[in-house]
Parts: sequence; structure tokens; C-alpha cells
Amino acid sequence: MSVDPHFIRSIQAVNVSLGRMTIFAGGVPIVLPGRADLLAYLRWVEATYRHWADQPAAPDPPLYAQADPLHPPGPDAYIATQAAALPMRVSALRSAAMAGDAPAVDLIDALRGAHRTIILGEPGSGKSAALERLAWLTAVETLALPAADQEEGPPLTVPILARLADYQGEAQGLIPLLRGAYNAHARANQDDPGRFLGEDSLRLLLWKTDNVRFVLLLDGLNEFDQSERERGVHALRGHVVENAHHIVHVTCRTADFDPAVQSDATAAPVPGAGLWVVQPLSDDIRHWDAAEGHSDVRAYLRSHLGEQAGRRLYTRIRADERLRDAATIPLLLWMIKEVGGDDGGELPADRGNLLRSFVDQALRRRAVPFDRRDAVTRSLAAFGWRLQQARRLVGTVAELDAALRAGCCIAGDDPGAARAVLQQSGLLRREGPDRYRLLHQLIQEYGAAAWLVQQADCAADLPVLARDEWHRELCILALWLRDDLRTPAYLLDLLGDPAVDVRVRVAAGEVLGRMGDPRLVARPLDAEGDAAHLPGSSELPGRSDRALTFIEPERMVPIPAGTAVLGGDDPEGYDDELPAAPVAVAAFELAAHPVTNAEYACFMAAGGYDDPSLWSAAGREWLEGKGRLDPETEDNLRRFYRRVTKDPDEYVAGERRQGRLLSEENVDYWRSLGKNWTEDRYVEAYNRQILGQKRRKPFYWEDSRFNGRNQPVVGVNWYEAMAYAVWLARVTGRPYRLPTEAEWEWAARRNERRYAWPGEWDPERCNWSGSRLNRPAPIGAFPHGATPDGLHDLNGNVYEWTASLYRPYPYVPGDGREEADAEGLRVMRGGSWYAGRREVRGAYRYRFNPRDGNDSLGYRLARTLS
Repeated sequence: MSVDPHFIRSIQAVNVSLGRMTIFAGGVPIVLPGRADLLAYLRWVEATYRHWADQPAAPDPPLYAQADPLHPPGPDAYIATQAAALPMRVSALRSAAMAGDAPAVDLIDALRGAHRTIILGEPGSGKSAALERLAWLTAVETLALPAADQEEGPPLTVPILARLADYQGEAQGLIPLLRGAYNAHARANQDDPGRFLGEDSLRLLLWKTDNVRFVLLLDGLNEFDQSERERGVHALRGHVVENAHHIVHVTCRTADFDPAVQSDATAAPVPGAGLWVVQPLSDDIRHWDAAEGHSDVRAYLRSHLGEQAGRRLYTRIRADERLRDAATIPLLLWMIKEVGGDDGGELPADRGNLLRSFVDQALRRRAVPFDRRDAVTRSLAAFGWRLQQARRLVGTVAELDAALRAGCCIAGDDPGAARAVLQQSGLLRREGPDRYRLLHQLIQEYGAAAWLVQQADCAADLPVLARDEWHRELCILALWLRDDLRTPAYLLDLLGDPAVDVRVRVAAGEVLGRMGDPRLVARPLDAEGDAAHLPGSSELPGRSDRALTFIEPERMVPIPAGTAVLGGDDPEGYDDELPAAPVAVAAFELAAHPVTNAEYACFMAAGGYDDPSLWSAAGREWLEGKGRLDPETEDNLRRFYRRVTKDPDEYVAGERRQGRLLSEENVDYWRSLGKNWTEDRYVEAYNRQILGQKRRKPFYWEDSRFNGRNQPVVGVNWYEAMAYAVWLARVTGRPYRLPTEAEWEWAARRNERRYAWPGEWDPERCNWSGSRLNRPAPIGAFPHGATPDGLHDLNGNVYEWTASLYRPYPYVPGDGREEADAEGLRVMRGGSWYAGRREVRGAYRYRFNPRDGNDSLGYRLARTLS
């Protein structure tokens, strides 16, 4: 049927007066917004996110003094005030690497000119705030263009910020979601209904690019309604492919994103996107008045609390390493400030109780009566649980009211009063007509955890929930919210259950380390001994004035005698694994786990670094800072220098082809090596750096990523590992030592296995780069990766020193490679938390300078059988 031309002309005439365009498709008029409409939208974006405007780093008076004391800002004011002192820094994540710390750059600088990115970060790191900042800046810069308000002005760049949690599984893909986000400005200003876009209007507008460029800011790749997740990712990928001209920035929790999937063009949620990781806030000072170093934490507290209150809270933060870590995450720093900024009572260091205190503080700030506070808190928990069980972040008013009735224990009454209280507290946010969400996903997960721990079957239910990554965070929070979940027996059961999500297992291990791991029982060297000084304190002395202790390995696994065939023709193997040759191995015992920080601390407290009789001659030279670079190590350094500087780009490409993990820092260093150093100066500098040290504790000993009591000790060189073995043998009277390379591989493979476990590669069985833990796990966190006879963590987690010199195969025990006093590179085995799958094979060999150590290198003990 034809359309009346008079009708067409009348519609066009109206829209021309408004600067709009009408297009007819199948006889149906579709109105596209005019330039004035787009400018009005941009002004709304600028006004909505104006709190991102440049502000002084240290406002005077401080922000707390600017607030109305009778009406303090609620939690939803956080974003509006954090911009004054919290920068947003990101670093590139290459698909082949997660090792090391890549150089950090400002978010805006990183994304300026980028076409597609995925921004990864921990819960509360500021990912959503980053998109708001991008939306505001895009609007500001576009409105500032010369002649922007002229009809023939330059093209407009239009940001659309949408939460992927609001995707409803529509067959139209992302169009309804984007339409809803765009039309928010029209709902705010309903004097011109023509500003509302229909679905067809937006589809055509997104497609028509003559004078409009869109920046799609999509928040929460991990926040899709879980029942719609697969369809949502498909819709996102389809939109990006079909609208390749759009700029797209997406956020996601780090733990919920697999970089390997992004490298698969058929499965990548955002094909061609670069990966950026939000970096923690800096805190490179030791005390408030430090003149050197920079601290975002100090700057934030100073701007929000002022000099004196900020100093007091910072002192409390520095007193506990868990608070120090939490304070580098923007959301948690804000919560710490809310809970402890008034010099009040307890400032919990664990995340679960910090969230509990924060919720209570939010209700007190809004003057919620004490007799109603518990009921409102239960309501929040009930709503969080309902949303979590529904696998969504947004609920209907009916779901909210049902949760309020459950929490407040009311039956048919109207729960509107309770809903109003929760809204006034800032903990509940309205997301549109009859739709609500809690302040942050972490608040929802806390609420669900708080509900769970009140249930009688909590202890039985938690391991079942913990099998599902959607419930990962609530299970971790719950461990701190109920005492009987923190018993050693319960935590060991979680740690040893391979069905439980790996991050919950690791969290259970970390809690166990703090509560007291029964696998690490310190025994006194005399009858009146106290516990040794262990990691986690600010000072770790070389010798304790308390009675000395030691910790023997929890279990030594008998390894039978046999003929080991080392190496072999493995398609994934390296040249130095050939030729395979038989080696006779006598029966011995090998520790079920690597040596932990708790065990090594006993050695330090006993004065192990001060007793020269524990050290070899070369070890004593290293201790005194007088070591020399032996010819083999120097030759290895020189060959490395020549390989890199001959063609840095080819060297980098070769490392990637072999599955090595490269940080941005590694790549930049290698590319500049030949420009900054001659070969002789490079060798000399390495010599000074490594051999001129006079360390009395391992590298990373005070780094909270690596110093958990039941984590493997790292940052130890070969001499330190050997001295520890000599010390433990002396104090126990048992022949502890390092295993030889042949013993290590025989224990790991028995000539039959590629890995410690029977069967083929399984990425879930060990802590490797694909696990994305970015640190060593507590011992025993991968129970299904153990050997049949119970040796844990032989593949991944940390490399392990062996007693053997690095020599070519065939392996001949009597050729000097097992001599303890011989000079040369030593072999380390097993791969680590940042190694690729080729490096965690049981046959993989790596050589290393015995004077050096790194954050992925530890050791385990063997014991000779008489």
C-alpha cells in the first residue's frame, strides 16, 4: 500500500523545523534525531557526570568539612567525591603474558585513539567509574569543538554508557539496551517527547555515520544475567562485528575473564580488543610524613579527612598488611575511610567484616533507628541473596518487597517504609520503573554471604555453592562472617576439594594460614620454646631472642628405587631434554609440599644467615657481598645479551612462540638493551646487582602477595635453599637435602607421565599462567594435581631448585653435576604460577644463576634413606 505523499511531507516539515530527519522504511516513518537533539544529549551526559571535572588534588577545606553535617552524603556520593584524589592507571595485558608489572599509564592516555578495549580489574577497582569518566570527557571534548552547535559543524562523538546487567536477552541484540541508555536523558527532560528514540531510529542512527561517531561504554561483561550470558556475549560480539566503525570499551572483573578466549576470533566477546588491567592505587611510602615516594592513599585521605584525621587513619592502615592491600582498591579505601575516618572503634582488616561495618555505618549515618537497623540489614541480606540466586544484579520491586518482608519479618504489611530507609541509606538504588539494585555488586555478594551464614545448613551448603564461579565472592566473604567456617578442619576440607572453585580454595588456604595451619606446627629446639617469628610482622630479625623453633615437612613421601628415563622425544619438549638416557635412582623420600614461609622463618629466626658453618664457600662469599661471577654464568649472560640485541623483535617473537610469558616491562627492556648497555657494562651491572647484595631475607619477604605463612617461600637463591637444608638436617638429626634433577623427575613422572597426574593436560590441576592467580597458591590448593603417591604442586605454583648443575643429557651422576661445591648454573624444575603449559611439564629443565632468585622460585626437600 502506498503512503500518502501529503502525510510524508507534513512529517518532514515538522521535523525539518526541529533539525530532524525522517526516513521511510516499508511505509513506516522513522525519525532520526537532529544535531540539536544530539547536542542536548551530550549536555545531559556532561551534566550527569560533571563530578569528573578537574578538581584540586587537595581541596581546602577538606571534603569532609564541605559536607552538610546535618545531611552527610550517602554511599552513592562516593563516585562524586573520589575524583578529587584517585587517579585511574592501567597497564597493557598482552594475550601471552601476565608476568611482571607492565608500565602503568593514565586510563585516558591509554584509551585515546584506541578503537576497542576490554578493561579488567578487581572488584571495586573503579571500572564503572572509568566508563563514567570516559563518557564525561567525550561529551566535554565534543561540545568544545569549534562550531559544534552549527548544523554544518564537525562530526559529533556520542558516548552511550550502558550496564550489561540490564540486557534482557532480546532478539534485537544490544539495540534495546543501548536505546534505554540513550533515552535516559529524554526521561530526565520530558518537555520534548521527540527526543525519545525508537528501536528502528537508534538502529539507523548507529548505522548512519556521516556526522556521528559512537563510543559504546559497556559496563560489566561479568554482570550479564547468568541465564542470558551466552546470548548476551553473542549479541555483544555480533554488534561489534556488524558495527565495526563504533568505538567500544567494555569492563570485566579480572577473575571472570579468560585472555585465551579473547585471542580466538570466533569466540572473542570483543574481537580485536586490546586488554588493559586497572592498577592498584600507589602507596610507595612507609609513613604519613615521608618526603620521598608517592601515595594515592595518602592523597585521598588528606583530601577527604584533612591532615590530622587522615594521618591517624593512615597509621591504622599501615599497621595491618591486609588493610594496606585493601586500601589500594578504590572502593575498599572509601569503605575504610567511612568506617575508620571518625577515629571510631574497630576497623576490620578482613573484607567480610569490613563490608559488615560499612553497611552498619551507612545506616547509622542516615540516622536509621537502632531498633530497626537489624531488620533493615536483614532485608539487604535477603535481597542480595535473592538476586544472587537469580544470577542477576537488578531485581523487580516485587522481589525487593518479598526480601523486605523476609528481612523485617512482616507478613501482609506494606514494606514501603523499609524500602525507603534502605534507599535513604544509599545502599539501594533505583534503576528505572520498578527495578532496583544494590549499591555495588560487592554489596550484593556481601548481602548474600550475610544471609547464607545465618542459615543452619551454611557449612554444608557453602562447598556446593563454591563450585560455581558466580558465587565465588560470596563464599569467600562468608568465610570471615561465621566462626565455624574458619576451623582448620573445615578450611582443609575446602582446600582439598577439587570441585570447589580455585579462588575459593586459595582463599580458604589463606584464611587457614592466618588462623593457624595444622600442617605447619613449630616445635621448639628446647623444652621451653615459644613460636618463632613468622611473616606478617614489620620486622623479621636475623636471630630471635625467644626460644628457637623448627618445622619439619608435614609428610615425606617414600620414592622407590628404579631406573629413571629422563627427558625423551616429547612434541612439546625442548632440545635440552634429549637424548633420553636411563639413570639409576636409589630409594629416597621427597616432601609432599615445597618449603613454606613459615618454615623458612624458623631458619631466619635461628640466625641461619649469621652461621657461616651452614653455608658453602661460594655461599659465604655471596653472603658477604664478595661473590664472583663464575665463567659459566658469565658466558650465559653474554650469549643472552647477543641473542637479544641481534634482533630484539625476533627475540620477543621467538619467546612468544615458545609459550613464554612476557610483560610489557620485559619487552621494553629487551628492545632497549643494546641502546642502553654495552655487553661488558651489562655483565658488570648484573654482577654488582646480584653479587653485591648482603641480603638477610628472601626477595619479596615483605610483599603480601608472596609472604603468606603457608605459601611456598620464593625469592631464595640456591645457596639459601642449601643452607636451609643443612640447618634443618642439623637441628633434627635427619639427612635433609635438595633433590637431584634425576630424583625430581623420577618422582614427578615415573617414566610414564607427562605431568604429575596420570593422563593428559588439564589446566585446572595446577597453578600456571592460565589460572590467573598472579601469585603462588597456598600449599595443597590443587589436590587433583598431585602424583598418585601424594606429591603436591610439582607442576606449577613455584619452580624448585635441585641440587644438580645444568649439564647436557645424557645424565651421568658421576660427572660432577651433583657436586655441592661446584660452580655453575643450577637446574630448577616444575614451572610456576606464570609459566605456560610447556614449562610445567615434568621433563622441562631450566637453568639459573645460583646467586639469584625471583618471585616464582622456591624449593622442596628430599631426605636420604639409610
